[in-house]
Amino acid sequence: IPRLGGRDLIPYVHSCMSHAIEKELVYDLRNDLNMYFTTTSMCDYRLVGKQFSCLTQESNHIPGHDHLYRKDYVGVSLIEYGKLYADRPQCFNDEKFFPKTWILSEKEQCLEFFSIFNSEQYLEMKKERGLVYIRKIGADAHQGAGVFPVNDKEEAYVRKKYENGTLCGEIDDNNLMQYAIYNPLLLNGRKFDFRMFMMIASTNPLILYYRDGFLRVSLRDYTPNTDERGAILTNIALSKIIFKLAKENGTYNGYTEDDLMNQAFWTMPKLEKFLLDTKVIDDPQWLDNYLRPEFKKAYIHLLRMSSGPFAKRSSLYEVYGLDFMLDEKLNLWFI
Repeated sequence: IPRLGGRDLIPYVHSCMSHAIEKELVYDLRNDLNMYFTTTSMCDYRLVGKQFSCLTQESNHIPGHDHLYRKDYVGVSLIEYGKLYADRPQCFNDEKFFPKTWILSEKEQCLEFFSIFNSEQYLEMKKERGLVYIRKIGADAHQGAGVFPVNDKEEAYVRKKYENGTLCGEIDDNNLMQYAIYNPLLLNGRKFDFRMFMMIASTNPLILYYRDGFLRVSLRDYTPNTDERGAILTNIALSKIIFKLAKENGTYNGYTEDDLMNQAFWTMPKLEKFLLDTKVIDDPQWLDNYLRPEFKKAYIHLLRMSSGPFAKRSSLYEVYGLDFMLDEKLNLWFI
């Protein structure tokens, strides 16, 4: 904060303070500050509206936002939201923006998933698509660590763990199964996704802002049914070893570290130019006329399905990073 031109008015409160001091509320928070910016939420041990975030004081975490940032709770929200609009597909089509998801800790959903997994339909989809499902850990797994493309090896693991569905309702591991985007739009043969940004500026009233993000492009050629996670997942953490080797050795496969950075990170206008040059699109204002409006529609549905448990105060805000993909038909998917 001092580097940004501000003053830290409570320097004795910091992220390295002991757990005992933090949880026992040894230090009072000043009530004359405009904003509390903390690395973690304080709402577990301080009262919103009484001990902080009072009147004009803003704070940068929203109590109750689990259904927005945890994969398992997002899955629950999506399923319940889809039920609300089952007879009104013109308002929300649950096959648009959000891939079909099953929560395997829920017996009914687990059985539904395995009824497809054990069917001729799955064999046909596997033959056609190569990669049909992605397994995800529902919470507390980041940077691609909790995401597992269901290739042959992973399929054998899932079948063994759940005994082909006979153990549904008995295994409470926080696993989700989700349809993979089997026809991703590729950039020079490589998979990519978007890291986009969203700020909830207030939860009462609910105010949402959109901001462009950037593209994360894999440094490996895309192959759907492979053990090479970096060819399927685009998390930057999976490319760090390549950046490190390029830095240490001067180059990696003939590319400098800067070259690799330029390959791995694209701007939105760079994507638009690439798609125009390769004649995938023909609208020079494609970003404004199509892609950005699609992102905003997805944001609205995501907030509507997840904001019920939010603490409702005008003083609460938070910034989120959201991940999306495009398929080869330019359909947008929240992942």
